[in-house]
Amino acid sequence: MSHKLSYNSASLFPLASASDAPPIIASVAGYELTDAEKYWLEKNQPAGISFFHNNIESKKQLQQLIKQINIFS
Repeated sequence: MSHKLSYNSASLFPLASASDAPPIIASVAGYELTDAEKYWLEKNQPAGISFFHNNIESKKQLQQLIKQINIFS
């Protein structure tokens, strides 16, 4: 018999308010932000963003992505 573990992240990190949340380092999927990523960035305000090869096409594109991230975070 196989058991799946499930948990609610709120139960792992009970917080008095959102400002008590631990810092988050995030990443995005591609060269531009998706609508879901924009929403997530606005709601979660990460402490930083890590960029990987799938985020970098050119210097100009990366600069635009960083500007876009700054608007939503």
